[in-house]
Amino acid sequence: SIHSPSHSPPPQSQPHSSNAAAMGDLVAEAERALRVLYNDPDNRNKKAAEAWLYDVRRTPEAWSLAWALLQPDRAPETQYFGLTVLQSKISHNWSELSEELRQQLKSQLFQRLMSAAALGQRLIVTKICVSLAALAIQAVPESWPHMIAEVVAIFEQAVPSIGAETAQRTMLNYFQMLVEEFQTATLTPIRRQTVNVEIYAGKDQVMSIILAMMSSPNDEVAQQAFACLQSWIELGLPLTDLQPHIAVAVQTLQREELFEEAADVLSKALTQPESSKHPRTVRALMMPICSLMPLYQQSVMERDDNVPRVIARLALSLGDCHVHLLIDLSDPAQLAVSQEFLQMVLALTNNPLPYPIED
Repeated sequence: SIHSPSHSPPPQSQPHSSNAAAMGDLVAEAERALRVLYNDPDNRNKKAAEAWLYDVRRTPEAWSLAWALLQPDRAPETQYFGLTVLQSKISHNWSELSEELRQQLKSQLFQRLMSAAALGQRLIVTKICVSLAALAIQAVPESWPHMIAEVVAIFEQAVPSIGAETAQRTMLNYFQMLVEEFQTATLTPIRRQTVNVEIYAGKDQVMSIILAMMSSPNDEVAQQAFACLQSWIELGLPLTDLQPHIAVAVQTLQREELFEEAADVLSKALTQPESSKHPRTVRALMMPICSLMPLYQQSVMERDDNVPRVIARLALSLGDCHVHLLIDLSDPAQLAVSQEFLQMVLALTNNPLPYPIED
């Protein structure tokens, strides 16, 4: 069982000696439970440890416990659990924090993020981004006005200490987690609308950053930009806002290291509901997709399973969602492109793949 201290210190304050001792015991117990969960072969012990770790997240002491577990000298799995606790407390117990403690928590999370980014702790970086995204969803606009502009400024200031490429990759990671957390968070309709307004207020700045980073010579930065773009497309952005991004994605289909990321962005754009309102943009993608047929045939001959699957997914994204454009006979020039596209689809479906995995 969990023995709660009589007083729970704020997340970042220094506890009194008695509270420090009690928190030290709680941290040690949490670390023991994590060792059992990850290493004990006995399933009964694992279940007991899992139950204890779940219950401790609901205690008032969890604010301080989370921060204690997040210290850089802890094991990665301990830090990860600390961030899981912190994200849960932010999402469900935000009202327990004073405004001063909310600002302290945000500031220290950014400090910890930069430290983890500089050390190359990718898993911890992503988890901190998730916690910061959860914080933003609770804080904007009252406790965090102009959130997106402030985040951009924070990362610009971090370039001298962590490097430009690390700062770019981490910032894109945060913006990706922001919209993913927003889409899955349990919010009242009024709160969801409030957060949506704040995100859209900074949309143009984020989309400009993504566009620039998609063409980065650093593959990891570009990959993160494409991943971030996919998440933002799911917000339902109109294709008119995505025209330059689509153009870069089409060009990037020729970049072997980013081929799959570019194709997945185009698939996402073609399958979002807003795409049906932009037939000219959809039609313009038919020829670039058809031009991938030689690559498809070469990959099949080389027994490369991945590239044919990516090309097929892209072609069928267009075909499944825009059949009406394929059978439109009003434009003779477009009809020829549609026929070429349909020939490509027939060739794709003629390729035998293992049954039943790819049936």
